[in-house]
Amino acid sequence: MSYIHQALKKAQAERDEGYGKYEGILLSSRSKRPGVKKWTLIAAALLSILFLAFVVYSWLDRSGLPSTAKNPPGWRDAELTSTQEKTADVEALYQVGKTHHKSGRPSDAKIFYEKALKADPGCVSALNNLGVILMAEKDYPAARIRFEKAIRLDPEYVDSCYNLACLFALTDQPDPGLRYLKRAVSLNPQVKAWAREDGDLEKLRNEQGFREIVD
Repeated sequence: MSYIHQALKKAQAERDEGYGKYEGILLSSRSKRPGVKKWTLIAAALLSILFLAFVVYSWLDRSGLPSTAKNPPGWRDAELTSTQEKTADVEALYQVGKTHHKSGRPSDAKIFYEKALKADPGCVSALNNLGVILMAEKDYPAARIRFEKAIRLDPEYVDSCYNLACLFALTDQPDPGLRYLKRAVSLNPQVKAWAREDGDLEKLRNEQGFREIVD
C-alpha cells in the first residue's frame, strides 16, 4: 500500500506540477491582454479621426466652397474653338458691312457694322467704318465716340486718327484737327497724300502748321 500510495502521490505531484506550468502559460497569455487593449484603442481612435474627416469634408462640400475638381480633358481646345468661331462670325459680319459700304449702301453697311460690334464691342475696324458713316450723316458726336474708342483700343490705328482729324476740321476745331492729323502722319507717312486731296480737311489747309505736316 505504501508503494502504491507513494506512486499515486508522485503521479498527483507530477499532475500538479503540469497544471502549474499550464497555469503559467495562461497567466502569460493574460499578461498580454493590456497590449491588445492598447491596439484596440488606437484602432478606435483612427476610425474616429477618419469619421470626423468624412463629416467635415461632407459639410464643406454642401457649404458650396470652391471645388478643386480638374477641368475635363480637351476643355481648353473647346474654348479656343469657340473663340475662333466667334472671331470668324464677327469678321464675316464686318466684311458684309464693308461690301455694302463700298457699293454705296451705307444704311445696309451700318446694320452689319452694328451687328459685328454687338458680337464684339472691341472690333476696331467696325467702330471706325461706323464712325465714317455717322460722320457722313453729320452725327458728329456719335462718330467721335466711335473714333475715340477705336483709338483707345488700338492707339496705332491710323484710320481713326485720320478720320478724327477730318471730324475736327468739319466741326471748326482746327487745333485738335491738326494734332490728330500729325499723329496719323507719324503712324503712316502715306497720310500726307490723303490730306492734300481730302475735301474734309479744307478748313485746315489755311491753318499754320498744316503745310509742315503734309509736306
